[in-house]
Amino acid sequence: MSIPISDIDNLADISRYQKINDNEILILADIENSTEAVANGAYKNINISTTQCIAALRKTCKSACKIQHGGDGFVLVTPIDNLIKIAGVMTSMRQQILEDFSLNMRCAIWNSSELDNIGVNLHYSSFTFDGGNPQWQFHSNNLGKLERLMRDGDNSVYKRSAKESPDLSGFRCDFIPISKEGDWFGSFIIDFSKTEITERFISIRKISELIGSISHNETMCPIDVQDLIWQTDRVELAKLKERTAHYGYRLNFDFIFRFFNRFGLHWNKRCGALLFNKLHKLPLSLDFIKYDGQLKFIVCVPDDRKNDFSQELNNLSKHHHFTVGSHWSSRVVITCSVDSKDGNLHFIDGEDGGFTLASKQLKKRLKL
Repeated sequence: MSIPISDIDNLADISRYQKINDNEILILADIENSTEAVANGAYKNINISTTQCIAALRKTCKSACKIQHGGDGFVLVTPIDNLIKIAGVMTSMRQQILEDFSLNMRCAIWNSSELDNIGVNLHYSSFTFDGGNPQWQFHSNNLGKLERLMRDGDNSVYKRSAKESPDLSGFRCDFIPISKEGDWFGSFIIDFSKTEITERFISIRKISELIGSISHNETMCPIDVQDLIWQTDRVELAKLKERTAHYGYRLNFDFIFRFFNRFGLHWNKRCGALLFNKLHKLPLSLDFIKYDGQLKFIVCVPDDRKNDFSQELNNLSKHHHFTVGSHWSSRVVITCSVDSKDGNLHFIDGEDGGFTLASKQLKKRLKL
């Protein structure tokens, strides 16, 4: 068994990860041509589509699902007993996403023996920070092969599995834009493919120190719920309420939001605290930092320190031989998928597709 990660410095420590076992399967999913779709303004549809899939899978699979939300896709490890249910969920959700948003979600499901045969050594571990909810991290030195696995979904057990029509009612998704006066939100992706494994420890430690020294709150929790401005989005609410089983519930919320909007009011701190009553520091309950061979994180930086942060990170990259992709946004979004009284997944990203645009920049730099 792995030792749960409790410190960001240990994200690259393979001894803290557990290898996917014979009784588990790996699910890979992403939106095809997501970078182009983001450029065309479809980021909200992409994020909601991915979150809807995760909510449906968590509702259908009662046993634990180890998930990492990637904005335009996700990685999931779950017991093999859930295979047929997952195949049914993904078939139904892919069709719904195609009909609703004209987006194609690719999907591949692989069992551990197939991963071993093609030389993909996938490990996972839980990451808790300061007593918060666990986030799942994945470790693999074969990211290139994982990318090819995604594209080779037709040969995975997903296509060979029996299909069934699952009950996908009873969950909802919210898409809530948030901002912070005078601050910027940076989405960063760090690629370590050219970095020695031992040097990754030093790199991640230096990066965490940089976040702590230059982020707004000068701690490893860069975003505090109480500091945020919560903003309504009537168009998204109208779309979402039509897709949920809790239609009457959503009508009531929509009435309240319309009342706020009529007088030019945004979400206030009390409303935010009620909706996210278990959420104090955002990184405690959402994947503000992810590791899958690459390091991905969101940081909130005051306007007058944004350039300093970027410059210092670039200086570290030259010294420790890693590559940086980044994108700055004036607003970020939280996606909340609710499939039970305590089943919440919170995901944060730049409102305009921060991680996707950071990835685009990263790929350009890796080609140089």
